[in-house]
Amino acid sequence: MSSKPSKFKINLQQGTIEIEGDEEFVKTLTAEYKPFIMSLGEKTALPQTPPEAEKGAGRKRAVKNTSFTPIPLDLKADDDHPSLRDFYTEKKPTKNNMEKTLLFVYYLTKYKGIKDVLPGHLISCYDEVGARKPKRPDQSIRDTTHLKGWLRPGSTSGSANITIAGENYIEHDLPRKK
Repeated sequence: MSSKPSKFKINLQQGTIEIEGDEEFVKTLTAEYKPFIMSLGEKTALPQTPPEAEKGAGRKRAVKNTSFTPIPLDLKADDDHPSLRDFYTEKKPTKNNMEKTLLFVYYLTKYKGIKDVLPGHLISCYDEVGARKPKRPDQSIRDTTHLKGWLRPGSTSGSANITIAGENYIEHDLPRKK
């Protein structure tokens, strides 16, 4: 009896299985289960992918069709802070969604006490200031987090909160000097 490691592979499309172990173990399983596995492969065989699809020719990346519902917020001024609309006008973010996302997260965190800002919060902010909404506010959060480092992931899935770099950008770099 040999203790040499062996493999046995399964691929239902091709009718194969992979099991790793010593040679005797693999031979035993192969002999015992191959008829069952072959019949299973016939029953659950997946359609073959056309060769052009394997190469990626003509394929488009599927984009998740996600809609985000605005989360109602009171974005009006009070004794302690300006309205979102006034703050937006004062800071003058560019057409860039990352700056707008940062500005909204800053406002909601600093003035409204929201710890984890969600895409629905951003939609409410865009509506309040009358700016064009991004198609994917969740992607805008991810881009602002990973490309700029102005945000970090929040404790809730899909949420974000502001970093020191983001605070500094709002407080010292906006509005842009001409």
